[in-house]
Amino acid sequence: MSNQEGTTLSKNELKRQQKLAKKEQEKKDKEAAKAVAAASDENVKKEKKEQTVDPSDPQEYFNMRVRMIEARRAAGENPFPHKFHVSISLANFIKKYENSMENNQVLEDEPVSVAGNFFILTLIS
Repeated sequence: MSNQEGTTLSKNELKRQQKLAKKEQEKKDKEAAKAVAAASDENVKKEKKEQTVDPSDPQEYFNMRVRMIEARRAAGENPFPHKFHVSISLANFIKKYENSMENNQVLEDEPVSVAGNFFILTLIS
């Protein structure tokens, strides 16, 4: 057994050199993996930095909300899905249907959408 210089090496010396070469290769692989992980961490940190804004700064909070709405619109989503069309006001609904309908009667041929708030809900048994 000889090395690159032409001198003979013992079996133990050859094993030692192979072991060192293997360790160096593992070290290089580990450093390459660290570099890839660091690059991905930097990207994640940049994204988090863009997403996290100090809510105590009103102007920056406003800008963040505007960017979020624009991003949703660009993606084809409705940024305000809770909005819906109201066809009749509650007062007009009561005037129109209070005398013409009985309790628990349903008119399926006429769709109506009404909006309102519950202030007190009491159950009477």
